[in-house]
Amino acid sequence: MAAQASSTAALSLLWSLLVAIWKKTLGKLFFRDDRHQQDHMPPGPRPLPVIGNLHQLLGRPPHQALLDLSKRHGPLMFLRLGCVPTFVASSAEAAREFLHTHDLVFASRPRYAVARELTYNFADIMWAPYGDHWRHLRKVCSLELFSGKRVDSFERLRKEEISSALATVEEAARASSVVDLRAVLSDITLYSILRMATSQEFGGKKKQLSRFERRVKETIEHAVEMIGALNVGDYLPSLRWMDLQGYGRRARKLHALQDAFFQSLIDRKRQYQGRGGAGAGGVDDLLDVLLASQEKNALTDDTIKAVIQDVIGAGSDTAWVTCEWAMAELLRHPTAMRRAQREIDAVVGRDRVVEESDLPGLNFLHAIVKETLRLHPPSPVILYESTMPCVSSAGYRIAQGARLLVNVYAISRDANSWERALDFWPERFEEGAKKGVDVRGQNFELIPFGSGRRICPGMGMGLRMVQCVLARLLQGFDWEKVGEIDMREKFGLAMPKLVPLQAIPCPRRS
Repeated sequence: MAAQASSTAALSLLWSLLVAIWKKTLGKLFFRDDRHQQDHMPPGPRPLPVIGNLHQLLGRPPHQALLDLSKRHGPLMFLRLGCVPTFVASSAEAAREFLHTHDLVFASRPRYAVARELTYNFADIMWAPYGDHWRHLRKVCSLELFSGKRVDSFERLRKEEISSALATVEEAARASSVVDLRAVLSDITLYSILRMATSQEFGGKKKQLSRFERRVKETIEHAVEMIGALNVGDYLPSLRWMDLQGYGRRARKLHALQDAFFQSLIDRKRQYQGRGGAGAGGVDDLLDVLLASQEKNALTDDTIKAVIQDVIGAGSDTAWVTCEWAMAELLRHPTAMRRAQREIDAVVGRDRVVEESDLPGLNFLHAIVKETLRLHPPSPVILYESTMPCVSSAGYRIAQGARLLVNVYAISRDANSWERALDFWPERFEEGAKKGVDVRGQNFELIPFGSGRRICPGMGMGLRMVQCVLARLLQGFDWEKVGEIDMREKFGLAMPKLVPLQAIPCPRRS
């Protein structure tokens, strides 16, 4: 909310500063009827001078504002965000054209100022522009970091971190106390991914974080929030130097702390490897893999730090946000929760903890995860930038450097694609037309991780984490909601609930 208020205040100030100039010198230039220039563009709302349609994305989560605009202007519309020509896809058909037919055209990401600062000048996999560097990193991630074998190798670490966190839930259950599920879930996912990525065990066995560890944890959370914020300077580059919202200053401070942390991990790893050591429990973590292949893959230290930052920041956020939404929906739909628990009891029993090898047999749990990702995609709007000019099938001219916003939120709630589109109904994936629909980028009505070349490379690891955590929460406890659940959303790089979820656990496993 603070980021959104900052964006609104910055635009208000900008408008006040420029209105006099427009009236005297730019009135004719900016206020002329330029509809003749839009003949080869999709329909869209008329832009204001200079700021274009930016004002229409403020005051509420942008994915909701874009959804409302698409209801008036259609599933493919054109906006001018500041000086940036922007296409917005809000249907499966529109997404398919851009991410399949024109996949190579929209294979890059916007070069946002905060992302530049936090990712070592786009040295990472998420924000790197399309080119040799990105293709090389993608290959490293696919073959070495996120392969099925690599994900499987971290099973013990995930189990340990989940069990450690659930010990505090068990204490609360015995006392019939309220649990802050967001705190539990964010800790599970962050600590698990930190260990998988770096073998760093925050807080030790008792999870008592040092002052430095708390600062690093807060920095990771703030960095993800800042990258997802609407920064006026990204759309009006001539004003970027003013840093109206203060994002540049904050990003530099965050980057300094993150860099010190990641460099200390690299230095420690090199010393440890020099003595012949391996990762935690004898398993190479992701940092081990990157350092071991540094020379072969021509990776700089900055690139390694940028990739690890992607894994920790985006990976942990996606997982806990999805788990929180899933638990919120299950608390509001207790019949679905009980059915999931019965399935776990039938497949696993109640005399042992659910293992990752049990997950393939938990079909209804998979349906719950897919339905959660449909209604509450972790990235509600996915951003792309065109690498070359092209013409769409409808004859729209797309210039190099144009932006594409794929409104995943709107697509997955489109009544033309989904029966009972606004209902939480996991059974839809068990029978009928949606039985074979998956989240891995081939079914364009459900693309929470994107599609095509820029699909999330860590998708498999994230899904495994979500499934493991939910299975343990449902196997171990019955859950009672605390009053009515606030389902409002908070926009960012991820889309968490606006209000953290609380619930009362009751032990159920023998």
